Parts: sequence; structure tokens; C-alpha cells
Amino acid sequence: MKKNQSLHSQFKDLADSTIVMQIFNVIEQNPYSSEGKITKKTGLATGLVHSFLRRIISKGWIHTKKVNAKRWAYFITPKGFIEKSRLSASYISKVFSQYREIQKHIDQNLLYCYQNNWRNLAVIGKNDFAEIALLNIHSRNYFRLVGIFDESGKPGSSHDCEVLHYEDLANYEFDKALICDGKFLEWKFKNSGIISSSKLVNMLPAFTMPEYNKQI
Repeated sequence: MKKNQSLHSQFKDLADSTIVMQIFNVIEQNPYSSEGKITKKTGLATGLVHSFLRRIISKGWIHTKKVNAKRWAYFITPKGFIEKSRLSASYISKVFSQYREIQKHIDQNLLYCYQNNWRNLAVIGKNDFAEIALLNIHSRNYFRLVGIFDESGKPGSSHDCEVLHYEDLANYEFDKALICDGKFLEWKFKNSGIISSSKLVNMLPAFTMPEYNKQI
């Protein structure tokens, strides 16, 4: 991975590699998988699968065979198997690299909170990024986790803390709420009066939903 590569480019490369690997895995398990079956098995959008299949075929990683007038089957070529092995090794390396980048980003934001004496924190989001942030908060005994706020708003608990809806932010006392999910930025844009922007810290990388970042 290039050192001067932006965080956005790094995430895109990782996402692209993941999609290619998903397609490879489906075809390897069932050589006669149609485009429709690949779409269903991966859970990806139809247009995305079609676009990536064209790219993979053009690189010679997959061979196509016409089954009937309306259906094509896909097979991994020897060149494709080599690429699949390379991607697997590269994927592991990228995952560790991304984790280091995310960890560094979270460290910087939590240091910012500590330096400003913001010790009572809420976390907005229930995803992998939020999970890493939560683990970091728990590892620092000078922070107190007030609550976790999620778009679903389903009652429950996580990390010995209540999981509530975004709207409940107005009913809780905290120094700062850490935004760990881009969906909240859209919700905040539409519900600007519920919580003051001064109570929020955007933990997300700068490239995430820039049209909403401007509103925070």
C-alpha cells in the first residue's frame, strides 16, 4: 500500500478487493453460477456485480460459457486462481493497515476529548467503527460511557450500556457524543433542532458524506 495514498483511496481499494474475492468465492464453489446467482449469494447490487464481472473478465481472471440463449456460466481461469491467492494475502495486509489507520484516527479524537476535559461520552452508531471506538473508551479509565445511540432505536444493551435511538440524545447528559456512523449525519441534517452541534465530535474520516459534514 502506498504511504501517500489517502484514507479514502485505501478504503476503496479494500472494498474493491472484498467484492472481487466474494465473486471469486461464489464461482469457485459453483462453477455454473449465473450472474443472478452471484448477485444473490453475495448480496451485492445487480449493477455492481455486472460491473465487476466485466472488469474481471476483461483481465482474463474468469472465463464465460454460454449455457443457453439467456444464461452465461462463469469459471475461474488459472490466471484468476493466481489473482485470488494474491488478493487473499493482500486483503489480510490491508485489513491490518486499515485497522492501524482507524486506531490512529480514534486515538487523536479521544486525546482531543481528554485535553478538553470531556470525560462523559456517548457513542453514536452500532457498527465495526463504533465497536473499535467503544473498546478504546473502555480501555481508558478516565472516560465514562453514557450511552450508545443507534438509528434502529431497538431497546437493548451493549458494553454494559443502554442502546437508544438518536432522538434520545436530547434526554441524556454527556460532555460529547462521538459520531461513528454516517447515517447519523443525514439524520442530524433533517433534525437539526434535537441536539446542538456543539455537543458532537465527528469521529468519521473527513471523506465520509461531505455534504452532511458541512452541517456539523
